[in-house]
Amino acid sequence: MTGLLHVVLLAQFSGSTSDEMKSALDNVRDLGVLDAVDWIVAGKDVSVEGMQTGFTHAIVARFAGPSERDRYLSAPSHIAAGKQLANHAASIAIIDVDIPGDDA
Repeated sequence: MTGLLHVVLLAQFSGSTSDEMKSALDNVRDLGVLDAVDWIVAGKDVSVEGMQTGFTHAIVARFAGPSERDRYLSAPSHIAAGKQLANHAASIAIIDVDIPGDDA
């Protein structure tokens, strides 16, 4: 394994405004300064495939491995950002994917 992707899919509450979700995603993007994070992107869905099944936004973060991901998950700033997102999401799905290396 040469890394790990942490993928979060969000379905925005119909009662939440675009500005509220944008603010929550901005706070998630700010987590990119944590030393455990290689990079992080967050934004609104722009797919043309029509297979979102209700998900409207996504977050993808890259880590060197599971221990870095675990440090990120336990960081107080991540916990606070997660709570803010949960206030504006009707549904959340999270998966982590190994990034294959030469040993794949």
